[in-house]
Amino acid sequence: ANTGAAKQFNSLRGALHRTCGTYPSSICTFLAPNHVALNQEMKEPAGQRNAMVTRVTALYYQSVFCLQPVGDGVSRAAMIDAVLLGCIPVLFHPGQRMQWPWHWGGWVQQATVELDMASVISGTLNVVEALRNISAAAVSDMQKTIAAHGHCLHYLDRNDSAPTLAAPVDGGGNVTRARQRIGSAMDAFDITLHGSWLLATGGDPANGSLCRSHRDVKREVRGTSPSPRKQRLGLARSSQR
Repeated sequence: ANTGAAKQFNSLRGALHRTCGTYPSSICTFLAPNHVALNQEMKEPAGQRNAMVTRVTALYYQSVFCLQPVGDGVSRAAMIDAVLLGCIPVLFHPGQRMQWPWHWGGWVQQATVELDMASVISGTLNVVEALRNISAAAVSDMQKTIAAHGHCLHYLDRNDSAPTLAAPVDGGGNVTRARQRIGSAMDAFDITLHGSWLLATGGDPANGSLCRSHRDVKREVRGTSPSPRKQRLGLARSSQR
């Protein structure tokens, strides 16, 4: 029933692969994992599986943009992986931004790039050039949004001794360091529980309302009173009037 959609999705991947191949690897890198049948995947040596995970993680961490073509559905875990590794997801279907509304509905527009899939497939839109034309200021703003809100897509490991995906970003730290970084802000698990509780009690977890910037939460915890230095400056100015 989805033959037409499957062909379109495969055409998108092919178009992205061909376009990326016309540029040096310093500009666009295409990493194709070896195809392994699903029932054989876990029979691969652990070292081989871990090596591919390491290569993909390193590529995402070192990249500015990460292309996220749709597959069997519009949702894909790699979109979250990209955010957690600080890479701006490049999306090709409107439904991709509609995923996980509680977790990133309020900031997804400011943290992702959406390109027209049909134009990419037809060759009228060059993905690499479209991304290179985005201003440095716009890129910086998207990266800052991801840094401030990415924790809302991260399920922190409750085992303090277990390393998490936050480790590369936090310089080798574990969940304790990640928790210190976001303070009392909710992670993905907290948001899921709170949103479910709101629904069960007749509440309305509006899109994005449950995800708070960890910086905003920390400001609220510290309070809004000016610092002693600002108070001194204020007194100095008033004494000069």
